[in-house]
Amino acid sequence: MPQNLFKHQLGNGMMLIAEPMPSLKSASICLIVPAGTMHEPQGFQGLASICCDMIQRGAGEYDSHEIIEQLDCLGVERDDGVSTYHVSFHASMIADVLPDVLEIYSKIVREPRIPEEDIEHSKAGAIQELRGLEDELAQRCFRDLKRIRYPGPLGRSPLGDFAGIEAIDRHALLNFHSKFYIPQGTILSVAGAIDWQSLVELTESLFGRWGRGSEHPLPKPEVVSAYKHIVYPSQQTQIALAYDGVPYGHPDYYRARALVGILSDGLSSRLFTKVREENSLVYAVSASPHSLYGCGSNLCYAGTQTQKAQKCFDLVWKTILSLRDGIAEEELDCWKARMRTSLVMEQESSLGRASQMASDWFYLGRVVPLDETQLEIQNLTTDSLQQYSVENPPQNFTVVTLGEMELELPDGISASKIE
Repeated sequence: MPQNLFKHQLGNGMMLIAEPMPSLKSASICLIVPAGTMHEPQGFQGLASICCDMIQRGAGEYDSHEIIEQLDCLGVERDDGVSTYHVSFHASMIADVLPDVLEIYSKIVREPRIPEEDIEHSKAGAIQELRGLEDELAQRCFRDLKRIRYPGPLGRSPLGDFAGIEAIDRHALLNFHSKFYIPQGTILSVAGAIDWQSLVELTESLFGRWGRGSEHPLPKPEVVSAYKHIVYPSQQTQIALAYDGVPYGHPDYYRARALVGILSDGLSSRLFTKVREENSLVYAVSASPHSLYGCGSNLCYAGTQTQKAQKCFDLVWKTILSLRDGIAEEELDCWKARMRTSLVMEQESSLGRASQMASDWFYLGRVVPLDETQLEIQNLTTDSLQQYSVENPPQNFTVVTLGEMELELPDGISASKIE
């Protein structure tokens, strides 16, 4: 399918990328700003998420209710989120209202009011969400896994911690906004029924006078190999395991991604078949790739009953190792079919395409054409996957278990225990 990919950098450093999709009547935006959790000052964990919430409680001439009312009346489907590197805003709409929607988001990121009277309400919501994590044992396990594996700012959770949330005041919010809501590193990605030249002119008018700030370098990821057990009174045990992978954009990314997919993508995957269906050892099991800038990991999870936990852990590990013994043609064909479906769905979704283009630009400095991705997947062979698995055995393990009993690490997994 032919693609027209466009890019334009504003004088202040902000990047605009777009792909017209003439078959659609909708348009979607993905606006990412370099104000993620890695930038939170020590002792203010949770600041990035509170700031993301507060800047939407009034901006420019709009108060909080007017922002909501305007976007609702324009028929906008929207979402926001905070990650390690960015705060992101996603919105889908009928293409005709794109200028109005972009005008509102330009004020949100550039001219927030951050009303004093709303800060405690925002903090109360964040604390409630953090308390809710205590009952979401799998999420709690993964939060600790990432915090241990990536010490320092790259391992922070967007939820923050209680002390950090309590410490946040309006001064901290204004300071965070002024330092990190800046055009350098900001990416606006647009896909759908758009006219490129009109979009450039609109973006320049809305964001062109956004003042430059000081760029902040990305820290180099450091990985810690360790095992931590969290004692928790439950008849269930949560197991989270991480080991070295490759980041998005690495020359071996698609080989590594296919192996994780064969392990976990779909109900015919090895982990689901071997650990759940054939041995009834889990109620949930999965594996997924995780990318930081310049560093990748594979993350595995199993939720099981306490009396089955050790046997479950051993079998999960054995199943991971089984990749080096060979890949069946039908396994690879099945994974390729799932990926083709995913790519077709992306071609038909303006929001999916806008989000992927923003991610491509951040990690790679370019937008990857869909045909290039399809060719990479098509060229994978079972022999190349097995060779990669043999030449790149799992290493640098981080393990977190949560439940009544500490587990023994299976043979081949080494990690120092921490309290």
